[in-house]
Amino acid sequence: MSEFARKNEERLIILLTQEAELLGKFFEESLAQEELLREDKAEEFIKSLERGGKLIEKVNELHQETHLLMQSYVSFSETENRKIDAVETAKDKLRDAMQKASELNEKNTAVALEKQKEFSQKISKVNQNRKSIGLYAQVSGTNRSELFDKKT
Repeated sequence: MSEFARKNEERLIILLTQEAELLGKFFEESLAQEELLREDKAEEFIKSLERGGKLIEKVNELHQETHLLMQSYVSFSETENRKIDAVETAKDKLRDAMQKASELNEKNTAVALEKQKEFSQKISKVNQNRKSIGLYAQVSGTNRSELFDKKT
């Protein structure tokens, strides 16, 4: 294998490993989000989403270079009719990390959407109650201060 190919192989393994590590951190953040959703801690959940978003941004940045090296690797493995075990192992770890993180993230997204729906319904109900109270005050024609100021 040429020096160039060996250096690309090493860099590809490093990048695949870094992506897998970042996705592992994203998975851990998703676990925290799952708990925050369960405990209805909306503000902390939003902050956790932001942290998770930053991790995914880092993965995407790495993936640009990984993608180019991966194309070279695929071309090499097809031309040479062989695969490099270390690269294949790193690819498998990355694939597993992606799947694990993706599944939990999808689950959390569904729960978050359900919570959003519940909160929207509660807010709607509160608004309806406020309108009802306002209408009652208008219909009764009573000045609220009169109810408290009058001595009976």
